[in-house]
Amino acid sequence: MINQVKIPVDRIICTDCVRDNIKRIISVGDIHGCFDSLLFHLNELKITENDILIFLGDYIDRGPNSPMVIEFLINLQKDRVFKDLTLFLRGNHEAMFMDFLKLDEENRLHSGSSAWLNNGAEKTLQQYRKVNLKSDYISSDSRISDENKLTLDNFNIPQSHAEFLLQTLLYADFEHAFYSHAGFDVPAPINYLSQMEDQYVWTRSRFLEYNHIQTKVNKLVIHGHTINLKTYLPSWDVKERKINLDSGCFISGNLSSHIHYVGLQGPGRRDHLFITNHKEQTTGAMYCE
Repeated sequence: MINQVKIPVDRIICTDCVRDNIKRIISVGDIHGCFDSLLFHLNELKITENDILIFLGDYIDRGPNSPMVIEFLINLQKDRVFKDLTLFLRGNHEAMFMDFLKLDEENRLHSGSSAWLNNGAEKTLQQYRKVNLKSDYISSDSRISDENKLTLDNFNIPQSHAEFLLQTLLYADFEHAFYSHAGFDVPAPINYLSQMEDQYVWTRSRFLEYNHIQTKVNKLVIHGHTINLKTYLPSWDVKERKINLDSGCFISGNLSSHIHYVGLQGPGRRDHLFITNHKEQTTGAMYCE
């Protein structure tokens, strides 16, 4: 398993925490309701018990089947093989969904339920109305209030999906890289590990337009959140040590991940970007030269 050091509950710092049999750490970009694309991508990755999977958030909205994406990730989390090898980060769309459902309001600053209504809520709620999911996974330390349950019932959303949202993380910090949905607020006068939710899930220009190597942390930052509208491919900024895995799956069909090989690099063991397209049944790789 991943020996996690959580500080606080919605963040994970991993220092010397990867067990000996782990060979790859795979981070997956924005899925946005593209369930078939997710299945195809994971199948082509040929994931095993020797992999750690980090999902960068934005599992819902825009695409054709957000409820099944969440349901699949819950089942992956429960799977006997992968339950201790998966990390699920929170994207801004999960944060908006949580705001709409009024989840964990006492511990979160949020933008109000109206933000989600302008960012894909209607399509996602329609999808929940059409499916009949009865997940049986309920957390033993549930933070779902009676008011929350009424809202969930009104929209046919399983309680397990709300539990999943509550358990998403703001970041995962490993020795080789820092993972979050949107990066972090580089010019903010606060440590990159101690910022607020919005700075990890909503930040854009205050991360992308600043060099974090010079100001905050000298390590690779792997994120999503901002689509490359010119190519719909992931990007790897070698100089500033940034990797963006949002390839606009709901538009282009491209779903992207980064594969980090634990230990020595060599033939067949070079870190790279991996791209699949379920619609075209294609795969591809991008290496950093």
